[in-house]
Amino acid sequence: MQRRAESLAKVMTEDARGARNELEAKLIELEQSNNDLQKFAYVASHDLKSPMRAVHQLAALIEEELEGVNGLEETEVHKYLNQLNGRADRIQKLLDSLITYATVGENRLELTSFETGTCIREVIEFISPPSKVKISLNGDMPRIYGERALFEQAISNLISNGIKHSDAEHSQIKISARPLGAFYDFYVKTMVRVFR
Repeated sequence: MQRRAESLAKVMTEDARGARNELEAKLIELEQSNNDLQKFAYVASHDLKSPMRAVHQLAALIEEELEGVNGLEETEVHKYLNQLNGRADRIQKLLDSLITYATVGENRLELTSFETGTCIREVIEFISPPSKVKISLNGDMPRIYGERALFEQAISNLISNGIKHSDAEHSQIKISARPLGAFYDFYVKTMVRVFR
């Protein structure tokens, strides 16, 4: 009986050792995969920054060529150039944030105090939702301390998902915030009006 127990204990010990070795191998593999992903994000971000600078320069050249044309400020062209520049700035910021995120293990996050209402409105403008979707901020949006780029990305993802899943003719996305101790809960609710 004792030999059987010793044999069973030996088998269990070998199984545990094997499981631990397998887990350690998987952790090393996961760490390598994360490192590869960080390197890819960093390189991709850097590679995309140059074309974004070119878009900015092209918009500036077009604006310069159109300078002096009477009434340009009132035309759709000027409005579109402003939108183009605004979106190029936003993409530039996203690329900078991606670089920051890719090097998060090497660098600290950039924590700042910012107005979430302003941030959310900028995200909405950048997304440029279809006319069938109305987005509103309900109540006062707080000033928070955190990593703005990560907040923008989270809000952008939530709004984009709301737009993507709103098949109805008229949809509303309502964004609100509620204090929760020293933190805030943010809510992004999609409301769809269905006619029968």
